[in-house]
Formats: sequence, structure tokens, C-alpha cells
Amino acid sequence: MRKPLLHQQSRVVGRIAVRISCLLVLSLSSTAPELARAQTRAPAVPAAPAAEPSLPAASEQAPSDEAPTVNVVRRNFEPSYIAYPIGFSGLPPLILEANIAPHFVVTRPTWPVAFVLTPKILVRMFRERSTPVTTPSYMPRVSVFMWLHQTLRRDEITAYASLSLNHHSNGQTGKAVDANGLNNHETGDFSTNFLELSVYETRLSQALFAWNALAFEWHLGFNQSANLENRYGLLRLKFATTVVKTYAPLDGALTIQVTALLDKFQRTSDGAFSRGLERFPIALQYTVKVPGVDLGAYVGYYLGHDYYNIWFDRVIHTVQFGVAGSMGPVLFDQP
Repeated sequence: MRKPLLHQQSRVVGRIAVRISCLLVLSLSSTAPELARAQTRAPAVPAAPAAEPSLPAASEQAPSDEAPTVNVVRRNFEPSYIAYPIGFSGLPPLILEANIAPHFVVTRPTWPVAFVLTPKILVRMFRERSTPVTTPSYMPRVSVFMWLHQTLRRDEITAYASLSLNHHSNGQTGKAVDANGLNNHETGDFSTNFLELSVYETRLSQALFAWNALAFEWHLGFNQSANLENRYGLLRLKFATTVVKTYAPLDGALTIQVTALLDKFQRTSDGAFSRGLERFPIALQYTVKVPGVDLGAYVGYYLGHDYYNIWFDRVIHTVQFGVAGSMGPVLFDQP
């Protein structure tokens, strides 16, 4: 009985499979023409556009021919440095000299002016027992820089100006002159305040003499040590210029400054020629920025009356080697 039943069930299943196959064939044959007509009516899909070449990163783009004026101002700020001084004459043995001159700038992109606070401190570490740092020079100043154009083109000659109120003291209150009539370097009082008016000219496309400055320094006489009159040089004219400028990756400059003491000052040399040179202190600085970091190499040279507060009563001749920081923004990658 089981075999006839199984045979009958298989026949039923076979009939159902045949009918399903027929339905599928009819369905495909009826829809194929419709699909073909739809494909002929449908608009062709546009091919994907070819990929455009990617723009180079900002660091790879060609340098701009313009620089914000405020960047030019920042780039020529006084550098901070730590250096080892070698004295040829007049300078006692030192371990280091450090010029700490941070610049706090207040400005906006649309302002033709910048206000700058510089709490400068100049210190020397003497090569003596306990390696003392004696009578540092406290030299804070407040400056205002003014310009006419917000940007400077590489090929333009332009100018800006500044006015600063400066203070210079050594934090001591003792007698400025000892019993022998010499300056009291250890505890003698030194204090003065002065105005400095400066005008600057820039020629950014030049490698030689690309930045020049002329400044007039006038000591006002208030809160001033009594022994400075006719001894320190209270009226001064300064000229500074970048003798040569190099660009990235070795962004640096060799700067020279010559000062003329316009009024009476204390002379210390014996020979007539040397005494004449005392009126014109000269300073050279070379700074070059290390690529990738905000540090640079520093080399300095100075000949003239000592600039270290009450030590002004002697002429020093020195060269310095060290590092400089906060060198300001790079203006252009190439001249």
C-alpha cells in the first residue's frame, strides 16, 4: 500500500513544478520587451568626472608677495638671547649674559597701530665665587607702532614709526659714587627714564639693507640719578640697518647699529683717537632661525661704553655667542 501512495505523491509534486516553470517562462517573455523599451527611453547616466588634481598643502603653496605690516614690525623686534661673552677689554669675566625681552602686542587686523609692552631684563652672571648675578638692568618699556598700509608688498618701499617710553634702573639705593670718585658697581643707585622716537624704512625685496631705522633718544630727567648729568650721554641718535638678509630655510639677518652721543659724557680712554670713538658705540648682531623651532643662533659684537646700568663708566670690547628666541614670523620663503 505504501508504494502506490508514494508514487501518487511524486506525480503531484512533478505536476506542480512543471506549472511553476511555465509561469516563470511566460513572465520573463512578457517583461523582456518592456525592459528593453525602458532602457532606450532612459537618459544615459553621465560618467563620473575625472578626479581633479589635489591642491598642495599650505606649506607647499608658493609664498605670497604680500606680508601684513604687523608681521614686519614683529620680525624686527629686539631679540631675546642667552650668550657667552668673550671680553677683549673692559669686561670682567662672565659666565653668561641674558637679554630677556618678551613682547606683548595688542592690535587687530584692521588697526593701523600696535601697542607693545616689553618688560625687558638684562642680566650678567659673573665668573666669581657663588657665580653672582649682581645689579641686573631692569628696562621695561611701552611702545606704540604706527603705519599707513595694512600689508606690504615684496617690491614696495614703505615706512612706519614708533614712540616708546623707557625705564632703566638697577634696583639699588646706595651712593652712586664711592669715596674714590668711582662708580659704585655693587650697590650704587642707577635710574633714568627716556623717550625714543623712531622711523623705519623697509625694502622687503632686497637682500641688502632691507630694513633701516633712525631713532632719537631723549632722557627726560625725572626720577633720574643725580650723577648721570654730563656723564651718561642723555641725548642720543641711533641708526640701525640690516646689512644682509637671508630667507628660509635659513631665515636670518646681520644688523648693525651705530649710536652718536650728542651731549657731554664721561670719557675713559687716554688717546685722542680712542676718546673720539667713545662718542660712537657700535653693535652688530647676527641671528638665524633654526628651521622647525622658534630658536636661532646668535652672534653679537659691541664696542663702546658699557650698556649695563651703572657700569657705564668704562669702555668694553666684546663678542658673544649663544642662542636667540622669539625671532618673529617668517615673512617670505625667498627674496
